[in-house]
Amino acid sequence: MSSLRRVWVIGFSIGAVTHTADLIRGGLDVYATYAPWWLQVFFVSLTAIDPLVALLVAVRRPVGVWLGLAVVLVDVPANWVLSWPVDPWWRLVPLTAFGLVVLVGARNLARHLSPVQVTSGRSPG
Repeated sequence: MSSLRRVWVIGFSIGAVTHTADLIRGGLDVYATYAPWWLQVFFVSLTAIDPLVALLVAVRRPVGVWLGLAVVLVDVPANWVLSWPVDPWWRLVPLTAFGLVVLVGARNLARHLSPVQVTSGRSPG
């Protein structure tokens, strides 16, 4: 497994554990005090989406890269906007760093995970 792929799998696994721990600690309305309903649904859904991304990337499915990129494009800005008054800024730095790794590496990782085309070596026809 490449280093980039390993970082993705670990990072999204940490996200899954974090959101699951939040749900265990605070129930389905754990984010209700500071997030609008649609972001509450998004954050709760990450208990399933984050491990799905980790699994898809681990088993070399490019769709996992694009799903992971979509997650990060919503999750990182939402955390900065919503968590800034609640959490100290330094707690958002690891999430931001991971988001940058995802953003910068998505295209290369997707290309790396794409199935290799096997040809017979003969020209058609």
